[in-house]
Amino acid sequence: MCDSDSCILGYFCALLPFHLMFNENMEILQLGDGLARLCQRWSVAQSSTGLVNMNDLFTMIHPMMAITYTNVRHFMNAVFLLQMKVKTAVNEDECLVLKGLFIHKL
Repeated sequence: MCDSDSCILGYFCALLPFHLMFNENMEILQLGDGLARLCQRWSVAQSSTGLVNMNDLFTMIHPMMAITYTNVRHFMNAVFLLQMKVKTAVNEDECLVLKGLFIHKL
């Protein structure tokens, strides 16, 4: 049996394998299993330093703006396109592009 928080997190990761969570400093706190498999740089950096900044891994394609917490909060209802700065582990010739929304968790 698991406690409530770990069960919820397990379901969340299973339902959204390409999610990411970050704090106000834009440090990535969590990547979904699918995204973590594709982003080896995050896995290596996380194991050695603990936290990786969003700007180290991603470039904002749409809307055209810097990746800051204020900008993300300002465009909360917009569709975002993020492109990985590094090649994926699956195909060295392609950079992954993520499309989705940011949701603010209190």
